[in-house]
Amino acid sequence: HTIAATEDTDMLDWWRPFSEEQRRRFRDSLERTYERFCRVVSIGRTLPIHAVYEVAQGRVWTGRQALSHGLVDQLGGFEQVRTHVAAQEGVLESELQWIHYEFQPSGWKRWKSQLNGLLRTDITQMVVAEAPIVVQLLHKHPLEALTVLPFDMDG
Repeated sequence: HTIAATEDTDMLDWWRPFSEEQRRRFRDSLERTYERFCRVVSIGRTLPIHAVYEVAQGRVWTGRQALSHGLVDQLGGFEQVRTHVAAQEGVLESELQWIHYEFQPSGWKRWKSQLNGLLRTDITQMVVAEAPIVVQLLHKHPLEALTVLPFDMDG
């Protein structure tokens, strides 16, 4: 049973469908977020906004596709970043100091890791297997950005 102070308190509950008003507001929020993203890309890449809309179209691009559409300058990894930063700053790569921040779990994940195996993973897997697909994906890829397309707001 859910106890909510307002109709929207549990709006993003996976088990409860949106009301028509919530669906409208959520869609409006998505559209505002997408429009802001396109404006930021337009400014950052010095592209006219209409050119960004033509390329973006709500898609997720691979690195090579993004390069071919002018959304990134070049492809590379950590070593290329080191070389680029050193050249940009006019220093030797060996003079650069890099700090690597590791993800520190909090809340439930931290508590679970502190139990160090006392929880049975087969129970977790059984619960996740019955959860909505988005929950399953978040469980499978906990530290990754996740986009599920197309976004279905009617189901």
